[in-house]
Amino acid sequence: MPEPNRPAAYLEQWFDSWRYASTLGWDYLETLCGLRAPQQLRSRLLAEARQTAAEYLRSPAFLELMRMNLSAMTLSSRLISPFRIH
Repeated sequence: MPEPNRPAAYLEQWFDSWRYASTLGWDYLETLCGLRAPQQLRSRLLAEARQTAAEYLRSPAFLELMRMNLSAMTLSSRLISPFRIH
């Protein structure tokens, strides 16, 4: 199976983001005009925010950043003795 070329994949991702923005814009407009209940839009936005946060917190980049942060915190506590007043 041939591998898709990268520019086409980036272009498709760009078009997907425009389609999503257009859909969301129409949802906002319908809500502002009173054609749709605001609770529907709020529920949709909150569900998407939950999904985005969950995906980010499970991403390899975030996990690597947390690993580096925790190792830096533990390394500094081993190198520097706590301040003591005698």
